[in-house]
Amino acid sequence: MYDADDERAELTAEIERLEARCSASADEEAEFDIVRSFIHRFAYDRFEAAATRVRAKLRKLPAYGLFDAVHRTVWDEFCSYVQEGPIEALETAWNQLIDSLIEEVVNEIPKSDAGLLMFSICWGDGREPLADDPEGPDICPEDLASEVQSALHRLALDRDMSRFK
Repeated sequence: MYDADDERAELTAEIERLEARCSASADEEAEFDIVRSFIHRFAYDRFEAAATRVRAKLRKLPAYGLFDAVHRTVWDEFCSYVQEGPIEALETAWNQLIDSLIEEVVNEIPKSDAGLLMFSICWGDGREPLADDPEGPDICPEDLASEVQSALHRLALDRDMSRFK
């Protein structure tokens, strides 16, 4: 089972080992690439875990009956919505529900994790995280929410919906 604290401790220990060993610029660059890779993997896992928590909340809500009587939960309906394409008349309602659940989950992310996640987001966007502040990027809940939403959509797209057709 995934344990964010263990992975964070592993990542912190690896960063400390790498910092202690840095001497030549070529070594520093190679080591930086390793650290960046660890941070990206950590971010992917954390965003997927956050999306899984949102999915669990959606599974607890009974279906609204938007598609048919076969869908039992809002998660069932959301997966159909994602896989079959948006329904313009429902777009605002879906966004409000999903955004509020994602916001709850994002607010639960510890600040130390959020800082590492922001490094991954900056690098993914082609931005230098230390360009504006040598202590690291500001934590942006909207950026974190966007990544959780992307992970939630991946979960919905990966779901086999054949029993609902």
